[in-house]
Amino acid sequence: MNECVFKTADLRRCVEHALKATEWQVGYLPEVDKPGLLFVHDRGVYLMSSGSPRDKLSGSEASYAVYADQCDPEKDADWWEASRARVGGDDFAEFIPIEETWLNLCKQHKKCIIKMESTSFAIEFE
Repeated sequence: MNECVFKTADLRRCVEHALKATEWQVGYLPEVDKPGLLFVHDRGVYLMSSGSPRDKLSGSEASYAVYADQCDPEKDADWWEASRARVGGDDFAEFIPIEETWLNLCKQHKKCIIKMESTSFAIEFE
Protein backbone atom coordinates (compact mmCIF):
# COMPACT_ATOMS: atom_id res chain seq x y z
CA MET A 1 0.00 0.00 0.00
CA ASN A 2 1.34 3.42 -0.96
CA GLU A 3 0.79 6.52 1.14
CA CYS A 4 0.71 10.27 0.59
CA VAL A 5 1.19 12.34 3.75
CA PHE A 6 -0.06 15.92 3.99
CA LYS A 7 0.47 18.42 6.84
CA THR A 8 -2.92 19.31 8.33
CA ALA A 9 -1.68 22.80 9.29
CA ASP A 10 -1.32 23.52 5.55
CA LEU A 11 -4.41 21.54 4.51
CA ARG A 12 -6.70 23.56 6.74
CA ARG A 13 -6.69 26.49 4.28
CA CYS A 14 -8.00 24.20 1.51
CA VAL A 15 -10.70 22.78 3.78
CA GLU A 16 -11.82 26.24 4.92
CA HIS A 17 -11.96 27.52 1.33
CA ALA A 18 -14.01 24.56 0.12
CA LEU A 19 -16.45 24.79 3.04
CA LYS A 20 -16.98 28.56 2.59
CA ALA A 21 -17.63 28.28 -1.16
CA THR A 22 -21.16 28.15 -2.53
CA GLU A 23 -20.09 26.56 -5.82
CA TRP A 24 -17.53 23.85 -6.54
CA GLN A 25 -15.71 22.77 -9.67
CA VAL A 26 -14.05 19.43 -10.28
CA GLY A 27 -11.61 20.23 -13.07
CA TYR A 28 -12.93 18.91 -16.34
CA LEU A 29 -16.09 17.52 -14.71
CA PRO A 30 -19.30 19.51 -14.34
CA GLU A 31 -19.99 21.50 -11.20
CA VAL A 32 -20.69 19.41 -8.10
CA ASP A 33 -23.17 20.24 -5.33
CA LYS A 34 -20.99 19.81 -2.24
CA PRO A 35 -17.65 20.96 -0.86
CA GLY A 36 -14.60 18.86 -1.49
CA LEU A 37 -10.92 18.59 -2.16
CA LEU A 38 -9.19 17.54 -5.34
CA PHE A 39 -6.50 14.88 -4.96
CA VAL A 40 -4.24 15.52 -7.96
CA HIS A 41 -1.21 14.02 -9.64
CA ASP A 42 0.32 16.04 -12.45
CA ARG A 43 3.34 18.20 -11.53
CA GLY A 44 3.69 16.57 -8.11
CA VAL A 45 1.00 15.13 -5.84
CA TYR A 46 -1.24 17.55 -3.99
CA LEU A 47 -4.61 18.43 -2.50
CA MET A 48 -6.50 21.62 -3.33
CA SER A 49 -9.94 23.10 -2.72
CA SER A 50 -12.67 22.46 -5.27
CA GLY A 51 -14.34 25.75 -4.25
CA SER A 52 -15.17 28.30 -6.91
CA PRO A 53 -13.77 30.85 -7.44
CA ARG A 54 -10.37 29.23 -6.99
CA ASP A 55 -8.16 29.98 -4.00
CA LYS A 56 -5.34 31.71 -5.88
CA LEU A 57 -1.91 32.41 -4.46
CA SER A 58 -1.26 36.09 -3.86
CA GLY A 59 -0.07 37.79 -7.05
CA SER A 60 -0.38 34.60 -9.11
CA GLU A 61 -2.76 32.66 -11.31
CA ALA A 62 -1.76 29.44 -9.51
CA SER A 63 -4.13 27.88 -6.98
CA TYR A 64 -3.11 27.22 -3.41
CA ALA A 65 -2.19 23.54 -3.04
CA VAL A 66 -0.81 21.32 -0.30
CA TYR A 67 1.82 18.92 -1.59
CA ALA A 68 2.39 15.43 -0.26
CA ASP A 69 5.66 14.93 1.58
CA GLN A 70 8.54 14.73 -0.93
CA CYS A 71 6.27 15.50 -3.92
CA ASP A 72 6.58 19.29 -4.22
CA PRO A 73 8.44 20.36 -7.40
CA GLU A 74 9.40 23.69 -5.79
CA LYS A 75 11.01 22.11 -2.70
CA ASP A 76 11.94 18.49 -3.43
CA ALA A 77 14.73 17.60 -5.85
CA ASP A 78 13.35 14.07 -6.40
CA TRP A 79 9.66 15.07 -6.56
CA TRP A 80 9.08 13.31 -9.89
CA GLU A 81 10.40 9.96 -8.68
CA ALA A 82 8.67 10.29 -5.29
CA SER A 83 5.35 11.13 -6.96
CA ARG A 84 5.55 8.14 -9.31
CA ALA A 85 6.52 5.84 -6.45
CA ARG A 86 3.45 6.88 -4.46
CA VAL A 87 0.71 7.12 -7.10
CA GLY A 88 2.09 5.72 -10.35
CA GLY A 89 2.82 7.43 -13.62
CA ASP A 90 -0.62 8.52 -14.82
CA ASP A 91 -1.98 11.98 -14.11
CA PHE A 92 -5.34 12.13 -12.33
CA ALA A 93 -7.72 14.27 -10.29
CA GLU A 94 -10.05 12.63 -7.77
CA PHE A 95 -12.83 14.46 -5.93
CA ILE A 96 -12.95 13.92 -2.15
CA PRO A 97 -16.16 15.19 -0.54
CA ILE A 98 -15.63 16.87 2.83
CA GLU A 99 -17.75 18.08 5.75
CA GLU A 100 -17.30 20.50 8.67
CA THR A 101 -15.72 17.68 10.70
CA TRP A 102 -12.62 18.01 8.52
CA LEU A 103 -11.83 21.34 10.20
CA ASN A 104 -11.71 19.64 13.61
CA LEU A 105 -9.64 16.80 12.19
CA CYS A 106 -7.13 19.30 10.82
CA LYS A 107 -6.96 21.05 14.21
CA GLN A 108 -6.60 17.83 16.23
CA HIS A 109 -4.10 15.98 14.04
CA LYS A 110 -0.75 16.76 12.40
CA LYS A 111 -1.08 14.53 9.33
CA CYS A 112 -3.68 13.59 6.76
CA ILE A 113 -2.68 10.32 5.10
CA ILE A 114 -4.13 9.00 1.88
CA LYS A 115 -3.50 5.27 1.62
CA MET A 116 -3.85 3.83 -1.85
CA GLU A 117 -4.61 0.38 -3.17
CA SER A 118 -4.75 -0.47 -6.87
CA THR A 119 -8.41 0.57 -7.27
CA SER A 120 -9.25 2.57 -4.14
CA PHE A 121 -7.92 4.84 -1.43
CA ALA A 122 -8.65 5.58 2.22
CA ILE A 123 -8.04 8.69 4.30
CA GLU A 124 -6.73 8.68 7.85
CA PHE A 125 -5.66 11.39 10.28
CA GLU A 126 -2.76 11.02 12.73
